[in-house]
Amino acid sequence: MLAMYEKQYINCNSCQLGMQLINTLIEVVQGPCKLNQKRLVEAKIIDCCRDLIQQGQQSQYELEVKGFVTTKQLEQHDMLKMSSIKLLLSIIEGPVDIEIYKQIADSLDDF
Repeated sequence: MLAMYEKQYINCNSCQLGMQLINTLIEVVQGPCKLNQKRLVEAKIIDCCRDLIQQGQQSQYELEVKGFVTTKQLEQHDMLKMSSIKLLLSIIEGPVDIEIYKQIADSLDDF
């Protein structure tokens, strides 16, 4: 679901929806719940977070096309990015799981 949102639906009007989706995923893995953390990693959620964080880094035009023009809209976009970073941190919290760390490192290696 996050992958579909990240690729198709991010715009200045849908940031709240994206943050709600990411916050729900954060709640699912906090505790920490190792099984849910592994499932999210297997579902390539790290790639989705990486792509979301990278949006707008190449050109301002990319953001303007999606409606992020005003300062307030850009702040919402930044909050969406911060939420995805919190999700990544939630995935790695708790007891050390080398497999999860390795998959995160592999996914973020070219970031």
